Amino acid sequence: MRRSRIQWGLMISTSVCLSLVTAPVALDAGKGLMMKTASAASASASSESSAIAGNGGATTSSNSRATAEGTGASASAAGSATAHAAPGVSGNHADSTTATHAGSTGNDTGTNTSTAEGSGLGAFDNDSKASNVEANQDLITAGADASASGSSSANSPIDSASVSGSTSGNGESHQHAD
Repeated sequence: MRRSRIQWGLMISTSVCLSLVTAPVALDAGKGLMMKTASAASASASSESSAIAGNGGATTSSNSRATAEGTGASASAAGSATAHAAPGVSGNHADSTTATHAGSTGNDTGTNTSTAEGSGLGAFDNDSKASNVEANQDLITAGADASASGSSSANSPIDSASVSGSTSGNGESHQHAD
């Protein structure tokens, strides 16, 4: 059977139209109808925490970061650290705790990143029973699903200092006591 040129032309035209209709396309004002390529979703998360105690103090830090790109991608990271400086000869002691969380959910409009950073310090004068005590807590967050919290304290037989704080979203919390 022989097909005419019109039949072949209609068949080719129809298959090209069907290919264009089923392919993802985007209308660009300057360039017209453009083929849109789908990008793969990707996500990553990390957290790092540390605690140090001794020589008159307890120090903690925690940092979390999450990044997601593309629809269906999500990432989450959390970390925490706790330090305790045991009572010495003078009866002084210190504690510090810091916790962070960062989460991110991707979409098709860009990359979403959340970060949370925190540090804490409880310190005392290890040489005497003087009231040289100090407590600090610094927390910074950025991103819709970021949070950080913490508390620090230091105690001597005659004085104490204690702070606590938390923040979420795009925020900061800075606490100091002595």
